[in-house]
Amino acid sequence: MRKPPGRCQISTILSTSFDGISLTRGDALPAFRAQYVDFALFETARKSITTMNVRIKRVYEKPDENDGTRILVDRLWPRGLTKEKARVDFWLKDVAPSTELRKWFAHDPAKWTEFESRYREELKENKEQLSRLEQEAAKGTVTLVYGARDQQHNEAIVLQRLLKAR
Repeated sequence: MRKPPGRCQISTILSTSFDGISLTRGDALPAFRAQYVDFALFETARKSITTMNVRIKRVYEKPDENDGTRILVDRLWPRGLTKEKARVDFWLKDVAPSTELRKWFAHDPAKWTEFESRYREELKENKEQLSRLEQEAAKGTVTLVYGARDQQHNEAIVLQRLLKAR
């Protein structure tokens, strides 16, 4: 029997859970009861699971017990914040954008696409720090904390997307 395009067999899905639906190898999904599951659903589930493991948050926001391991991903320590208030487990300043790139970007949303591209190029040269992030995410929930006011355009978003894609 041929597989329809864009679908995968249930048996190829790894064991996990998504929105209360158990995606377990070899099990039939109760909501679908079909031999094939839409691949887009599987991809959404897989990425959602990764997203749950890697969160982002401003370092100035109150730490939460659900944050897991809090990793500061800025090159500079956040202004006016003590180590006690930040409750950062460790600081990976070398995973942050270079000073030159950070100053060029200056949190200008019009430069976001180019910033993201340049930052990804920098990260290709910094595999050790990125690997450390991956290792921490594999252990459990990780929250990448950053100091920028702009919550849609900052290095933590780039790192989260990169980790989700792996």
